[in-house]
Amino acid sequence: MSINAVPYFYDRQFRRYITQFMRLFSGFQYAHSADENGVVYRLVPVRYGDPKRDVEALRNENSENRLKTLPMISCYVTGLEMAPDWRTYQEHTDSQQVVEKKYNEQLNRYENEAGDRYTVTKHNPVPYKMQLSVDLVTSNSEQKFQIMEQILVTFNPTLNIHTNANPLDWSNLGYVEMKSINWTNRAIPPGLEDLYDIAQLQFEIPILINPPAKLQRNVAIHTILTNLKTVGQDEPELIRNGIEGFDKYGTVNNYSIITMGQYKVKLETTGDNTAEAIVLNELNGELNSDGDYLTWQQIFETHGDYTPDVSQIRFRLSDDPSDHTKDIVGTFREHTEKNKLIVNLNMDTIPANTVDPFVSAVDPTTSYPGDGTLAPATNGQRYLLLGDIPQNSSVWSNTIANRYDIIYYSQVLNTWIVDFSASNNQETTHYVQNSSTGDRFKWTGTNWVHAVDGTYNAGFWRLYL
Repeated sequence: MSINAVPYFYDRQFRRYITQFMRLFSGFQYAHSADENGVVYRLVPVRYGDPKRDVEALRNENSENRLKTLPMISCYVTGLEMAPDWRTYQEHTDSQQVVEKKYNEQLNRYENEAGDRYTVTKHNPVPYKMQLSVDLVTSNSEQKFQIMEQILVTFNPTLNIHTNANPLDWSNLGYVEMKSINWTNRAIPPGLEDLYDIAQLQFEIPILINPPAKLQRNVAIHTILTNLKTVGQDEPELIRNGIEGFDKYGTVNNYSIITMGQYKVKLETTGDNTAEAIVLNELNGELNSDGDYLTWQQIFETHGDYTPDVSQIRFRLSDDPSDHTKDIVGTFREHTEKNKLIVNLNMDTIPANTVDPFVSAVDPTTSYPGDGTLAPATNGQRYLLLGDIPQNSSVWSNTIANRYDIIYYSQVLNTWIVDFSASNNQETTHYVQNSSTGDRFKWTGTNWVHAVDGTYNAGFWRLYL
C-alpha cells in the first residue's frame, strides 16, 4: 500500500515570533565602569536559550572551563497551548487583489506602470498561546537593578510587535504580555557557589499560524476581436486544408469588437496634463437600462479594485484595436461625480507635434490681424484657418490659403506664408498644438480633430488595475 505524501510547506512562522520577541530585549545597556572620558556603557547580549550542543561547543572553544560573559539575557520557549476562545470559522477565506509594478527587463528597474495582477486568497489562521521565559543573568546586584529597571518600564504590561512587513499578512500584528516575575534563583543566605544571579520573567504571546495562501495570476479576456475578411474563390478551401494560415489570405473589411458591457468613454481634458473620463453606454448615453447614471464602481465590481494614481487607463489612437503602440496612458483616481474619473495623463504618451504650434484658429472671412479681435501682424505669428482667405484680400496681404491650412507672417517678406497645406497632406497624419490653450490637434487627412479629447468606443480604451 502506497502512502501519499502530504504537500510540504514551511514558512518559519515560529522562528519569526521568537526572533521578534528576542529583538524586544536587544539594545539594553548597563554602566560598566568610569574612566577619564566618563561612564562606559555596554550592550547586554541576547541569545536563544536552547541552542544546539555542537554550536555551544564551538562558542566555548570545546572547553568546559570557559567563563560565560555576564550580564546576558537568555530567551526560550517554555510552552504552547491551543487558544479555542480565539478561533473563528475555519472555512472562512479572504481575497485581495494585488498589482505589481511593471518591471523593465532591459533597464533592470521598475516603471511607474501597472504590471502583473494577482489574487491572493488567505485561509483563517489557527490561534495558539506561546509561553516564553527571559532569564536575566547578572554577576552583581547593580547590574541587575540597572537592566531590570529598563525592562520593567517597557512592558506595562504589554508591547505590540510586528512579525513581518508583509501588507497582505492579516496576522503580522501581535502583542507580548508579561505574566510573572521571579526575582532570583538564589536562596537566602547565598551559598559560596552562587557566582551569578538569574531573574526570570514570564511572557505570553498570542500567535496565529497561517496555512499556505493561494496565489493566482489574473489573466482575463477583456476584448474579443473578430476579423471580417473578403477572400478569393479558392482561398477558403486552402485555409480549411491548413496549407496557409488565415492571415495569409483576404483583405480585412472591418472588426467586430465585443467587450464586457460595450461601454464607451468620453475623455475631456481639463488642464495641461489632467482630464476627466466619463463612462457612456453603447449609444453614447450616460444612463443604464434602469434609467440611472452609469458609475465607474459598476465596472470595478466586474474587473476588480484599483489603486488610486497607480492603476492605468489607456486610450487607443490607432484605428486597429489590437495596436497598442500609440496608446495615450494615464493614471486615475476617484471623482466626486460617480460617472467620472480624474485622469493624470502621461505627456510622454501623447503624440509629439509634427507642425509648429499656432496661436489661434481664425476664420479669415470675418477676422484679420489688427481688427480688434486679432493682434496686429508680427513676425512668426501663426494661425490655423477655419475658412479660405478671400481672393485679393489686402488685410491678409493677398495671400492664397485654404481652409485648415496653417499660415505664419514673415516680416521680411511682409506677407503671410502657408506652412501647412491641407490639400498637400491628405494621406499623412500630423499633430499640432494651440499654444494659447495647450490643446493638441490631429490632422486626419480631411480635417483637424482633437488629439486627446473625444469618445473612445468599446475596445479602444482599457483599464489596467
